[in-house]
Amino acid sequence: MEAAAKVRWNRVGLYYGLTMLVTIAITFAWTASGRSWQGSASAVALNLCMLVPGLVAAALQRWVFRAPLASTLGLRRPSLTWLAFGWLLAPLIMFFALALALLLPNVSFVSDLSGLASLGMSASEIAGMRQRTIGFPGGAVPALLLQGLLLGPSLLAIGGLGEEVGWRGFLYHELASLGPTRRTMLIGLLWGIWHLPAVIQGYAYPLHPVLGSLMLLVLTQLLAPIYSYLRDRSGSVLVPAIFHGTCSATGAIAVGFVRGGSELLTGFTGLAGLVATGIACLLVVRYGSKQQPQ
Repeated sequence: MEAAAKVRWNRVGLYYGLTMLVTIAITFAWTASGRSWQGSASAVALNLCMLVPGLVAAALQRWVFRAPLASTLGLRRPSLTWLAFGWLLAPLIMFFALALALLLPNVSFVSDLSGLASLGMSASEIAGMRQRTIGFPGGAVPALLLQGLLLGPSLLAIGGLGEEVGWRGFLYHELASLGPTRRTMLIGLLWGIWHLPAVIQGYAYPLHPVLGSLMLLVLTQLLAPIYSYLRDRSGSVLVPAIFHGTCSATGAIAVGFVRGGSELLTGFTGLAGLVATGIACLLVVRYGSKQQPQ
């Protein structure tokens, strides 16, 4: 199904308004119940939020706009080559972010996973993860990599698909007439703003929610061309979903082996991650093939 000749802003506005409304309700209900965005328990609320963009898009297309789901939401079967590319690109960015963090002053490498504390993990959770890596060939680094590569395209890809059906599915379709550059930038901005209800309440940057919100908006703008590239070339929303899930699953690599720094400097959402993502973005923009018609 071809995209509309002009942007149907009424559809875009309805979709984004409903998505934000439901997301805000979930995030504020979570904190109102006395829970925080730190530690593994917050994964419940986070994964619920990740499902919202896709569920709202599917509901609107099915029952309000009466549009075919598969073609308008990018639900096509991609090639194994593109699935593998999206899967492996994520840990490459995380290792690059780790390497850049280790170049910062007063930052050093540790193998005890103590850096995971910056993600809000408790000492007992870190100790349990450390215990599971004992005896693994090569130690904790390949252990975390293998765990991320297994969880990324499976369990965590569910949340990734929930987001990507909305951002690189519905909005990608509805905003097509803007052209690839403006569409990518606008989706990146809307996607970034969608994160802010959780960020201002302590997600990702608990000590710096305001500055962290700005950094998150920069990160989503840098990631947006990469996601669009994966969506364009594969012809399917499943590839960016796999990439999304594997970024979440391997994110511990970027920060788990770091001692020193801060949440604004290290990790995927810190300065090191922004630089790593920015370089990957530049490579995609510079060397990526031209957009293919979908």
